[in-house]
Amino acid sequence: MAYPLNRSRTGRGSRRVVAVLATVAATTLCVAGTVVAAPVPHALARVPSPNRGTEGSLLNSVTCPSSTSCVAVGRWVRSTFDKTLIEVRVGAAWRLTPSPSPSANDNNLTGAGCASPTLCFAVGYHDGPTWRQTLVERWGGHGWRLMASPNVAGVNNSLDGIACASPILCFGVGRSVVTIDRTLIEMWHLTSWRVVPSPSPGTGSDNFLDAVSCASKTLCFAVGSGGTGLQEAFIEGWAGHGWKVIPNPAVNGTISGLNAISCSARTLCMAAGYNNVGGTEQSLIERWNGSRWSIMPSPQLGTGNNAVESMSCFRGTFCEGAISFQAGAVYQSAVIAWRGHGWMTVPTKNYGSGGTSLYGTFCESASLCVHVGEYQPASVQRTLVLSGT
Repeated sequence: MAYPLNRSRTGRGSRRVVAVLATVAATTLCVAGTVVAAPVPHALARVPSPNRGTEGSLLNSVTCPSSTSCVAVGRWVRSTFDKTLIEVRVGAAWRLTPSPSPSANDNNLTGAGCASPTLCFAVGYHDGPTWRQTLVERWGGHGWRLMASPNVAGVNNSLDGIACASPILCFGVGRSVVTIDRTLIEMWHLTSWRVVPSPSPGTGSDNFLDAVSCASKTLCFAVGSGGTGLQEAFIEGWAGHGWKVIPNPAVNGTISGLNAISCSARTLCMAAGYNNVGGTEQSLIERWNGSRWSIMPSPQLGTGNNAVESMSCFRGTFCEGAISFQAGAVYQSAVIAWRGHGWMTVPTKNYGSGGTSLYGTFCESASLCVHVGEYQPASVQRTLVLSGT
């Protein structure tokens, strides 16, 4: 990818952060060019999280099927190859749990979604004999196991996000690579996964989906980037009978993309990513009000590029996400929050001399969100879990 803050979704967390990050004591933010006061909604605390091996571990996505349990997925490195990583929280403690890695080469879990405490899926990719293949693993209450997942034949395939509308309906989204990337959507219905038709807005550039969220069985949105010649943010919608492109106000003739989405009601969804303004990537947040999407003012931090990497909403007036931003030659991560009256930043500490990055967010309640990613105390990535109360 050509965009420094839009990490390749064929491998979330693939960017090795080498910059030394400072503590983000963000008590102000810039919205539409104006610096305004930003009250702190809560404090973030680091929660101990385990690692596998000594060559690096990170977490890409998190979901919480109940008030007492969460699942985070990612990858760890063994003998230079990536292996799947799944951690579960039961009560207050995070612990490792076994997960299959079908390939002797790279395996990566990039998204997690649950329909109930006894039905969760983790999605990503693994290297096949010739082509990269989709990877789906299922939790049924007694361990994670591989599931059969379809692929577009003769090309590379990967899944980057997943959402479940019910125990019998889930969607996994990503890409299949022919000459250029084409959107890929797979549907879980009752007992199996199958590919369903999905639009690719243009033929002159890559088209891919990074994330998906459902408010109900008849309202889901998937977001990504694509177009004809110029990559622009796009949104696809599901109303119960097929996916179609939804009008998007961010399509304005500049490079843009949407990395994350969360729907907490039929009248509230937040999609987030980046938009090129005057040659600089700026954070982009769009809101669905039940009938249309509109662009919201969003934090612009530091002096350079910005992009929102994750998003999670709880009910009608509570959302949080993670933003990456550039201050000179340094990239940093910060948590952003919305309480119904504009976005604000949350002070976010740096935990390693080699950098800190946040890739996934899930809000368990109107006062508690979990953020996952990585930090680098030296040259090796280590898992990072932050919790806000």
